Amino acid sequence: MTIDGTELSVSLLEPDRRYYPGDIVLGVVNIITEKSAIKRSILLELEGMVRTTCKNEELSCELLGTQTLIKKKAMLLRATILAAGEHRFPFEMQLPMLPLPSTYEGDENAQINYNLHAILKKGWLKKLKATIPVKIWERIDVDVPELHLPMEKYKQIHSPEGVIEAMVRVPRRGFCPDDVVPIELHINHFTRPKGPLTVYFYVRQQICREAKGYIVTENRVTASASSYLILDPDTLRLDLPLLFPLQSRVNPSIKTDLLTISSKLKIQIKLSEEEDSNKIKMTFPIVIGTYNSGGLRWRTVDTLPLYESAPPYSAER
Repeated sequence: MTIDGTELSVSLLEPDRRYYPGDIVLGVVNIITEKSAIKRSILLELEGMVRTTCKNEELSCELLGTQTLIKKKAMLLRATILAAGEHRFPFEMQLPMLPLPSTYEGDENAQINYNLHAILKKGWLKKLKATIPVKIWERIDVDVPELHLPMEKYKQIHSPEGVIEAMVRVPRRGFCPDDVVPIELHINHFTRPKGPLTVYFYVRQQICREAKGYIVTENRVTASASSYLILDPDTLRLDLPLLFPLQSRVNPSIKTDLLTISSKLKIQIKLSEEEDSNKIKMTFPIVIGTYNSGGLRWRTVDTLPLYESAPPYSAER
């Protein structure tokens, strides 16, 4: 931004970094001026905002919702310039120790953004302002006792091919984006199977947004994979450890007044290649966090089995 021959900009030394509350942000305020002398203060201000949009079909309009998370006048920099030209003013700004929700750049209907503003006043009426986004993640630790609890589900179905039992065990409840979910699958097939079983894995995230009392809930699949499993006709029992890789676009859990994001792991076992074949469906609630204080990362990419691509998935299944 330029006013009266003075240009103001701001940059971060680590623009792609994800910061946590309390971290130190390093950056530089840059001033290019034609003036021979400037003595002003540069105000650094951090602003966080939740913005949501909901379409009200009855009113035929869009309702907007905004929630201010933080607007902090963080610090002042003294800008003393004695000659025309380009001048750099480095800064170190500590983020506040507040329970801030994670940056969310979902779509035009829901966003959580944090911006750092550098403001240079030019007299009483004029001021220069430069803005740069800052990515902030909430501190959600997945290495806590309540997220170490295992989850198990058992189902039995009867089909023309016979009786099939399936037991699925997920050893923990909390994961981070890019983690791998270890899954134990146990299947008993009491008659000879006609073909391979197909196991589909999905992470379905429920996104609930509100604007002026109007609430919209939608489901999105943010990670998926599938694997073909061959049952030996002579050995009708299958005990198999599976590894389901999450993707980086899986969003951390979020809870604000206007926006909530929760996650479920869905597993579907298709009994044959026929389109209308019976399916075993299981759902496990999970928490997507942002870090693991124990240092243990569920990333075993070198030992992942080869997965077939999962077909298009409908959240209503």
